[in-house]
Amino acid sequence: MSLRAIIFAGGGTGGHIFPAIAILESLHAEQPNLPALFLCSTRDIDRRILDPRGLAFEQVPARPFSLRPPQLLQFARTWSAVVQACSNAITSCLRQHEVTPASAALLATGGFVSAPAVAAARRLNLRTALVNLDAIPGKANRYLASRTSLVFSTYQALDAHIVGPIVRRDARTLADRSTCRRRFGLDPDRRTLLVTGASQGAESLNRFVPLLVAHHPRAFADWQILHQAGPDRSADVRAAYAPLPIRAEVVELIEDVGSMWGAADLAIARAGAGTVAEAWINRVPAVFLPYPYHKDEHQRHNALPLVRAGAALVCKDLIEPERNLAAHAERLAGLLTESRGLLDMRSAFERLNASDGAAAIASHLRNL
Repeated sequence: MSLRAIIFAGGGTGGHIFPAIAILESLHAEQPNLPALFLCSTRDIDRRILDPRGLAFEQVPARPFSLRPPQLLQFARTWSAVVQACSNAITSCLRQHEVTPASAALLATGGFVSAPAVAAARRLNLRTALVNLDAIPGKANRYLASRTSLVFSTYQALDAHIVGPIVRRDARTLADRSTCRRRFGLDPDRRTLLVTGASQGAESLNRFVPLLVAHHPRAFADWQILHQAGPDRSADVRAAYAPLPIRAEVVELIEDVGSMWGAADLAIARAGAGTVAEAWINRVPAVFLPYPYHKDEHQRHNALPLVRAGAALVCKDLIEPERNLAAHAERLAGLLTESRGLLDMRSAFERLNASDGAAAIASHLRNL
């Protein structure tokens, strides 16, 4: 039976919501009136992403799973109520659009909202699928892999159906570099380094890159910087660049993500799945400094397809800027001054699968 309604489950970070938006865009390309509902967390970031886009969503009081006794007890106490909240939201959506459960599907994108949402969907006899976004699956995805009909991933994990990067339309470059740079008030003809810790910023990158400029000004002689600092951090980062001999545009959050990548010749970035996918699809060479506090190092593993192809480097984030400077400055300065290296990295994207992962998943969902 053809798909007549789609429910997405995931939230708590943009990394769980933006891939769902990308998949919905692909579904709407062929079914523009397809009803959709997002089951998301009660965190403000979810509302701030979904509300301006006019997307229907229901915030459910899901809690992360933890083996720590107090959190585990709270998780167990609230589980049934959260599953019921998901069931109520799904049922209301289907009734509103006069869709039977057999004609609807739920797609989970991971995170702590996904588990109770999948439980609710199974109770209601909806078809279910999972998108595993990270190279190393988290606890929720390992749990859900055997409880959903189909698993998709850009990585070899959970016996998933392999797809290309999953990137929404407004995170794809549509204009030339000069045009993109002008949108941020940058010199249209000067090479541009993008620094980003994604929407929340990265304190270690915010401290490291200005110090790198201060100690290696000659390496930056032909460069300018576009730096996404994160909430409430832009003033400090701007002050760090102020005495340095470089043009740096520092912003808290960049909404025009496609132009952000389009402006860049090179990125220094975290390696969340979304950031890696965006660098991949936009063919921007990158130096990834993965989040240093994950025990499974899944951000490092996220970046490995690009590293193996020669399109990116991975450097261990040593957290303190002086330690990062001592460990990585020579390598980064060489990359900034040797144009051949950047050209080789950009051409390396030819060896990577850049097919549209969102479109592939949408095609499967129509026939799930």
